[in-house]
Amino acid sequence: MQQAREAVLKRKELDTSAVKRVRFEEGRCLQTIHIGPYDQVGATYDLLLEQAAQQGLAPSGAAHEIYLSDPRRVPPDKLKTIVRLPVEEMR
Repeated sequence: MQQAREAVLKRKELDTSAVKRVRFEEGRCLQTIHIGPYDQVGATYDLLLEQAAQQGLAPSGAAHEIYLSDPRRVPPDKLKTIVRLPVEEMR
């Protein structure tokens, strides 16, 4: 983590104090890639929830996003984001 902070600071003077490493141990999940603006990712969550229900699954934890594109360099309609939803069998 420290090496990543140092690499960023060499290129730009940014505050990296809030950067942290988080380990997810969520187990089974559904995921997909959302391509498009961040403010439209809700529709992708709706699709994942629909897919989960069709497979007899229910959300089991906090969903999260992994941003693959740099919004400073990529147009909004081409932004790529992994959307991940932890799931479990419906009870």
